[in-house]
Amino acid sequence: MRITTQMIYANFNTGLQADMGQIYQDDAQIASGQKLNKPSDDPVAMSSIINGKAQLQSFEGYQNAISSATVLLNATNTALGSIGSLISDAKQAGATASNALPTDMAQYASILSNQIQGVIGIANTQVGESYIFSGYKTDQPAVNATTGMYQGTSNRISTQINSGVNIDVNYSGNEVIAYGPEVSTSSNSGLISATSSDLALITATGGYTSSSAVYTTNGGSLSLSLGGGAATAVAIPAGSTLDAVSAAINASGTGVTAQVINANSTGSPADYRIMLSVAPPSVAGNISVAVTTTDAAGTGLNNVANTAMTPVYSVSGGSLSISLGGGPATAVTIPAGSTWANVRDAINAAGTGVRAEVMDANVNGAAPDYRLMLSATPGSPAANISVAVTTTDAAGTGLYRAASAGMTSVVSPDKTVIGGMSMLKAAIEMGDKTGIQRSIANLTAISSTVLAEQSEVGVRVNRANLESNYLTSRDTDVTNAVADKLTMSEVDIARVTADAQQRQTSLSSLRTISSGFLQTSLFDFLK
Repeated sequence: MRITTQMIYANFNTGLQADMGQIYQDDAQIASGQKLNKPSDDPVAMSSIINGKAQLQSFEGYQNAISSATVLLNATNTALGSIGSLISDAKQAGATASNALPTDMAQYASILSNQIQGVIGIANTQVGESYIFSGYKTDQPAVNATTGMYQGTSNRISTQINSGVNIDVNYSGNEVIAYGPEVSTSSNSGLISATSSDLALITATGGYTSSSAVYTTNGGSLSLSLGGGAATAVAIPAGSTLDAVSAAINASGTGVTAQVINANSTGSPADYRIMLSVAPPSVAGNISVAVTTTDAAGTGLNNVANTAMTPVYSVSGGSLSISLGGGPATAVTIPAGSTWANVRDAINAAGTGVRAEVMDANVNGAAPDYRLMLSATPGSPAANISVAVTTTDAAGTGLYRAASAGMTSVVSPDKTVIGGMSMLKAAIEMGDKTGIQRSIANLTAISSTVLAEQSEVGVRVNRANLESNYLTSRDTDVTNAVADKLTMSEVDIARVTADAQQRQTSLSSLRTISSGFLQTSLFDFLK
């Protein structure tokens, strides 16, 4: 084999570069203390370390998400617990009111008003700057403090707490706390339009068989006021008939109208009474009556005192033609002088697939704003409720407000805490003991729903804690694995130093031998 100078030079250059490269690597390892200073030093080991550090960063992000989710869920759990306590208090107030005197009903209605305000306050709980029951609208209160209506969205907010694992971190207020506008085009509930109630009042003792029968033997004076306004005295002559008393009140210009009605819904035997109600276009409000008379106690004008009054919904009565989801219509007869409870019971007895409840839509505790709520009965498909009205009630009052055009579509008010409490408040204000018992039973069902939702929130908290514990365990494992890889990559300084010195000796020897062999040549310039 012929050995040329070129071959000797090439071999020398390869050895030179190898020794210098190793010396460079030894210097880098000594300076950093690590074997791995770039991916090419050990691609497999470096990939393992990089992946491990990326996992540790993702674990930290998930733990932060879990921490935020837990704060929100714990706040939600506490809020639902407080609402559950308010429901219990409301039921207790209702139970006490059901056995109370009519004169004491106002104080229990006031208790309900305060409890409704308490629920609204809890529903508008904030964590940081976010309202926790508002769905996606976290920048605004969930419930309107004036109307009690829900004004958030029905969305739940989901967050990722581990790879492929998501949990809901909020609870939408319209699921059980408050009612609001129905999103669907097919409503499952309706409230009468926002018109204050026509509080009409019937004398406590009737028994008159004719509207021309003498009502007051001795006569006297009625001092009438509407909604807390100025009182007007109405003189009633001795021997006045029912018709004469009614005519005197109507001529007084007090904003209150009087009508003689037969309070016996069957028509016979006749039971004529004087009924007072708000005269359009006056604003509806409480009617106050003070009596001055020498009629015997419990007779004549003494029957018109405030304590003898019952709220009336329809002065003239009439008929409601109700259908559900475009189905056949059913006529429901409403007698003249029917109270809200009478109208409710008549609808519920008709078997139309539609049920009725009475609510006080005024959540501020001021003058009541009674409304009749119509919804599909349990088991009936939720669908549009159609109501056609036949009545001689004054325009904009009584049964006229039960027409389809006068209804506001809402999401099941009686299935929500605020709606259920409003039903109980209305029953107490109207002295409707049957309504009070119905409302208490309804609140019991709502309370069970709140407890169930509270349990669901607890399940979510437990899931978050389990994922947190798992991530903590994985964090420890990955941290140890990365640490092991890093430990394995630590440099043995003594060994690397000795290796570098050996390389230096080898490099020097290579230069000496090669330069001596080739004499004057390019090698002389490489010294």
